[in-house]
Amino acid sequence: LRSRSFERTQTSDRRSTTHPPTEHCIVIGLLHRKLSTASMATEKEESLLAAVKQASGTWKNGFNTGDAAACAGQYEATAVMVAKPFGTFTGTAEIQGFWQKLIDDGFSEVEYVEPTKLEVVGEDSVILSSNWKMNKAKGVITKELWVLQEDGSAKLREDHFEAQG
Repeated sequence: LRSRSFERTQTSDRRSTTHPPTEHCIVIGLLHRKLSTASMATEKEESLLAAVKQASGTWKNGFNTGDAAACAGQYEATAVMVAKPFGTFTGTAEIQGFWQKLIDDGFSEVEYVEPTKLEVVGEDSVILSSNWKMNKAKGVITKELWVLQEDGSAKLREDHFEAQG
């Protein structure tokens, strides 16, 4: 660390005061600006994560109440869902059909279990990964790519998961 050296200056009433050198003021100003930017980024990330948690909760609630349309409503119109070993489904109509079949077959009570990881991967996107279980199956979510929409909500652009039992 650099030692603090201060310059003595005379005030108009002839008392001397101590001021930090100009270079310290510049450094302090830059640090303040950097901290302010980091704080804004943190607030934006918190807002993004809150939108993802809300949308994910809406999806789980829709599934657990037998509402495949509510599940599909959490996906972007051109989303891609890769559900191993079942196949790949593109667009909300195909995705809704997949969830409707599972609901009709008696699957329910989905919950995400540890570890659940949320990773901010851009200004407007988060990847969720987790283990999951329900009444008749369990598995792993390898990648749910949630993207912030213009209205402030988050929707799934990609959904990759595997049923393992």
